[in-house]
Amino acid sequence: ESPYSDSKEHKRFPEIAKESRAEDDMAKMEQALNQDEKESAHDYGQASSEKLTMMVNQMRQIINDLAEQEGENLAKLMRQAIDDANYLSQEQEELHGRCAGRNLRSSTMGELAVEQQILREATNGLSLRINRLAKNSPFLSAEIHSYLEESKRQMSGACDNLGERRARASLQRQRDAIYNLNRASIRLLDGLENQKQCNRGGSCNKMGMKLQSMCQKQNRINQQTRGSCPRPGENPSPSQRDALKRLAAEQGSVRKSLQELQAEFGHRREILGRLDALSSEIRNIEDMLTDGQAGEELLNRQLRVYSRMLDLQKSLTRRDYTRERKAATAEDILRTSPGSLEDDGIRATETLQERLNRYLQEGYPRQYEQQIKAYFKSISNMAQDVENR
Repeated sequence: ESPYSDSKEHKRFPEIAKESRAEDDMAKMEQALNQDEKESAHDYGQASSEKLTMMVNQMRQIINDLAEQEGENLAKLMRQAIDDANYLSQEQEELHGRCAGRNLRSSTMGELAVEQQILREATNGLSLRINRLAKNSPFLSAEIHSYLEESKRQMSGACDNLGERRARASLQRQRDAIYNLNRASIRLLDGLENQKQCNRGGSCNKMGMKLQSMCQKQNRINQQTRGSCPRPGENPSPSQRDALKRLAAEQGSVRKSLQELQAEFGHRREILGRLDALSSEIRNIEDMLTDGQAGEELLNRQLRVYSRMLDLQKSLTRRDYTRERKAATAEDILRTSPGSLEDDGIRATETLQERLNRYLQEGYPRQYEQQIKAYFKSISNMAQDVENR
């Protein structure tokens, strides 16, 4: 849906091809072959090959530079989203403290309801921005969207309670909103770390390349299945059954490739469970093809599988910057095991505030500071709830 625009970097491609002058060597090679001058033809062919290799390397460098720039822009937008999520969490916490105050007047609760509605709209705007980011980065999981949606739902409930002059009833909903905003921040932070690793050179696009190959194969199977289906109301002929069984075998090979992909990448949060569901659906299609159940239901199932493959592939469009993976042998590391955990971490002799101060002094990066504070605030709220009960 986006309009095509050619960048100045991509305009360098035809210029690089022209500057390589490989075409001149090819012409000389052709002339030498016509005159049966094998040695000269070999020399011209070798020169042409070297120039083509140099040309491809220049083009790859341009692509890698563009991909690196894109990755840095994504990381910058992710950091902004994390800052906004932390800001919303702090604002919601401040509003929660004001709602917990005593002797609130009706006019004051009306103002608080307006502020709560503003926070909800801001959370909705953050959710839309993250959804747009998720289309360009595979490292933003669907959990982030669900956490923000739950936070919006709790904010709406708190707003209704405040509008009905029931400030106390809004407190739990506000706490739940803070909790879900903090969970979204943590998932965003995970996505940022993965994106930064990808920018430094990882295996970001290996899965995308494998998925692209499977998409092409699935599309070919879909087209051949449509051509092998009998007319509506007719049973498949022996030749059609043989063709469907052959397509079932090809469909099985796609399923096995998908399972291999799942074994390699299935641990990643952004695709967790999606490959397993795809594999199960392909198994059903494979069984239908084997049994000769060719019809609209089968074609619709194949189309859905193909569409889901394309959707997953679109979310994995990052480029891979390394040509090969470096292997390393694991080493045995001997160390003393840590001591046993305390029976009751909440009521330990060291207070939560003391723990918070100690952890913040251990030299963590500044971007983790808000997450650590949110973690200890969540534990503190839990401890307070336990004491109240």
